Amino acid sequence: MPETTYVKAITGALARAMRDDPHVFVLGEDVAEGGPYTTTAGLAEEFGRHRVRDTPISEAAITGVAIGAAQSGLRPVLEIMFIDFITLALDQLANAAAKAHAMSGGQLSVPMVLRTQGGAGQRGAAQHSQSLESWLTHVPGLKVVMPSSAADAAGLLASAIADPDPVVFIENKALYFRREDVPETPEPVPIGRARIVRPGRDVSIVALSRMVPEALEAADRLARDGIEAEVIDPRTLVPLDLDTIVESVRRTNHLVIAHEAVVHGGFGAEIAALVCEEAFDELDAPIERVGAPFAPIPLSPPLEDACVPGSDDVHAAVEAALGRDHGRRAAARKARGGGAMRKGPGFTRLRSALAAMVLLLTTSLALAACGGGNGSSTSTGTAAGTATSTGAGTGASTTASTGASTTAGTGGGSKCGAGNGQKASGAPVKIGSINTKQPGTDFTDISTMAKAYFDCVNDNGGINGRPVEYVVETEQTDPGQVASLAKKLINSDKVVALVGNTSLIDCAVNHKFYEAQGFYVIDSGIAPECYTTSNSAPVNMGPRYSSDGAAQALIKQKVKKIVFDQANVPGTEYVDAGVKAVVGAAGLPYESVKDNVPIQDANSIALKLVQAAGDGGGVVLNFTPPEALKILQAAQQQGLQDRVKWACSTPCNTDFLAEALGSEWENKLFVNAELNLIDAQAPDSALYRQVREKYAPKVPLGSFSQMGFLEARIATEALRGIQGDITPKTANDAFRGVKDFKTDIVCKPWYYGKAPLHIPNNTDRTVTPRSGRMVEQENCFPISDADPDIAKVRQIEQEQGL
Repeated sequence: MPETTYVKAITGALARAMRDDPHVFVLGEDVAEGGPYTTTAGLAEEFGRHRVRDTPISEAAITGVAIGAAQSGLRPVLEIMFIDFITLALDQLANAAAKAHAMSGGQLSVPMVLRTQGGAGQRGAAQHSQSLESWLTHVPGLKVVMPSSAADAAGLLASAIADPDPVVFIENKALYFRREDVPETPEPVPIGRARIVRPGRDVSIVALSRMVPEALEAADRLARDGIEAEVIDPRTLVPLDLDTIVESVRRTNHLVIAHEAVVHGGFGAEIAALVCEEAFDELDAPIERVGAPFAPIPLSPPLEDACVPGSDDVHAAVEAALGRDHGRRAAARKARGGGAMRKGPGFTRLRSALAAMVLLLTTSLALAACGGGNGSSTSTGTAAGTATSTGAGTGASTTASTGASTTAGTGGGSKCGAGNGQKASGAPVKIGSINTKQPGTDFTDISTMAKAYFDCVNDNGGINGRPVEYVVETEQTDPGQVASLAKKLINSDKVVALVGNTSLIDCAVNHKFYEAQGFYVIDSGIAPECYTTSNSAPVNMGPRYSSDGAAQALIKQKVKKIVFDQANVPGTEYVDAGVKAVVGAAGLPYESVKDNVPIQDANSIALKLVQAAGDGGGVVLNFTPPEALKILQAAQQQGLQDRVKWACSTPCNTDFLAEALGSEWENKLFVNAELNLIDAQAPDSALYRQVREKYAPKVPLGSFSQMGFLEARIATEALRGIQGDITPKTANDAFRGVKDFKTDIVCKPWYYGKAPLHIPNNTDRTVTPRSGRMVEQENCFPISDADPDIAKVRQIEQEQGL
């Protein structure tokens, strides 16, 4: 059974429906370009723009056209970009579509599907983050569907398109890039039938949409305490499969209802009322409801994270339902409307977050994904830089005052471009980049260092005499924003290439667009699509393969079990799959956990991890340096550092962390290093330090800045080899033609080439802290091909002689 994402399951279901029935067509804003979340990507190319119709920005007009088309015998699937904007279409939807059949005495039907996206967690603020499904369930004549899995999304969409009545199909933005197994041809899922996702005997949890995986996570935690929770996904709100819910309550005698929407007036209240009508005598305790507090979704990431319900809230509600939290039950009984609603975990966390907002907003973190540059603290970077340049000796101390002399002192001929000391002139060669930059996740050290190298190139002859103009765009994990930035760079700014892209979602959102435009990106990979598509080739290994390497280090230490803990951010399932495969191939028990960042209670996390691993076990961390440091220092304070073996993915590869940990951790922490030591005595490493010192002295020495340097260096050499005009076609052909690019910054020659996936950096090192620095513990070793992606790459390398 192939693995895919929720968003691709939607695309596949639309394509199958359009192939099977010529009356099906798609309309909405930007749908011919793929839509804001790429759900319609490729449809216009296959079916033509007469069946994939871009519309003006008018939700009322889009819905009105769809209603008319449906009444005329077509089967429209319209997209309203955010459920927040459905307010502009409600007259058409509630007064025309929903009532046409009844008011015409059955002569008219409206077989249309309105697709829309709800949910928070994407930093969209109050007007782009709501969950408004309960509004729609109050309109007779509408069917309302909310799938939580990719397979259900595909199957329910097929049923919705075939349905004779109007169906509102609500997707959750946070689910779009979750990966799971989906049949190549999913069977239609009947509308109005719930699914028991996890059987249990002690409590029933009815969860909607995104809260289903949160409920499953809570159920796993409860199971460790001997509580078996049954998790039910209604999948359809109207019609509601009440029988499945009531039968479950009759078995468990306890009910918790969880949705992302505000608790007050949410659909959970309707479920609770119906269950009380049908099975009140079966309940041993009051029904518990989980949802958001009665407040607009904040823009501030820490406040939004505190506001949006998750697995912790479900866990607490179950404990309340089972009588383990009497204070919370008392608060629940006092709930009265919005103003007096229960101050459950979501509200409490929001209030706490308000008190801590100043501290949280001054903490800048990079994602635990692909690098160790500590971009959050210039002073830390300076400290690390000082320690490193002392160890680097003459290689890093030869920076001179002119651009030409930046090529000196490397001992092996590495230089910026032509290295001729001549300022480039003429029409610039425009190169673009997209980087995530938001509170808690900032990758701009990578693009800043890439620009530093391009500036050095411009001082040394440029690209065949022409200067590089580097256009950097930043994004805030908004798929619509990321898609528009890609189009801006390519269509409006007319960049010839993309270099140094480092984004949580760029690869996932834009890879189809890049492929259609013939762009082959040299980037720092994070999302799965950065590695598993034809038109992205990262210089790093990213969180999955770096964590694989960290797990291999512990396996070599002969641990008895491995526990893997990572930041609770998008893509964790993808990262977990690789580590699980590597550990499983070694025949060891494995456990995976996630923790929210910024970490608030490191002591509890450290204790939890050590207890889970057990004596002789091992713990792998995949966090940014500041967050990993919190856990490691908490373990030390509790005397836990010797109870287990510890390892970390590449972000921990910083002298800052080694110095902060001190001598207590020497040779006790094993860190995967996907790039060379920053004080390595080798040509490219020395040039990297020189360029950074002259052109970007505020950027910390570390993996992030190494990546930016290397990406710009590879791109420069490829572009300098072009004979004739530098155009998007010639530039990207040159990138794809890179083969056997030798550099001391990675273990093996880097390449691009023509392949369905690219993981050219798949051999790396292990380092360990010693005397306040990270030193090499094991030289270059191959990442295990027990990870199926690595196995595929090794086969490609063998076939292509790489």
